[in-house]
Amino acid sequence: GCDLAAEEENTMSICDIETTMERIKSAPPESPIAVFRCGFPGQVNALFATTIKTSDRIEDGDNLFVGVFDRTMDMHHVREQLRHVCWSSVIA
Repeated sequence: GCDLAAEEENTMSICDIETTMERIKSAPPESPIAVFRCGFPGQVNALFATTIKTSDRIEDGDNLFVGVFDRTMDMHHVREQLRHVCWSSVIA
């Protein structure tokens, strides 16, 4: 599931892979999901990529940034990327 954080835009959430994948599968190219690493095992921060706050994080080179994803992408490849990110930060 997702735990919505207390954000001004209320778009930031910490999600497991399955919930993040569901969000990506329904995200059109004009409203993609940006994914960032977080400190919770098996989870990522999944945000709407087009908000000003998220766009600024990406443009500023946030070192937690993983990528921007939408429903037109290869879901198998997206899932593998998320799995790698979710667990590589825990093991390291």
